[in-house]
Amino acid sequence: MDAGASRAFAVADHQISHIYIKDKKDIKKVKELIENIKGIHQVMGEEELSINFLFHERSGQLMAVADNNSWFTYYYWLDDNKAPDFACTVDIHRKPGYAR
Repeated sequence: MDAGASRAFAVADHQISHIYIKDKKDIKKVKELIENIKGIHQVMGEEELSINFLFHERSGQLMAVADNNSWFTYYYWLDDNKAPDFACTVDIHRKPGYAR
């Protein structure tokens, strides 16, 4: 994946996914595409993000929220032989905010 060369890309983490879009003209089309994916509960744009105190200079232009029976994976590779070197070292149980 080359995020810098992509017109749009998502950074996913379980129930939410930030969607970064290079050209503002593409935001509406990307939002429509994501809203039609099974498992998506909501796609928030700048206004919804602001109302919910989620808009930040480093957040995506859109944020997708998974429905109750779905979640987003951070895996962007389809072949484990092509997984990045960090793939086996991410310890989700030690990240900030995780509680048992």
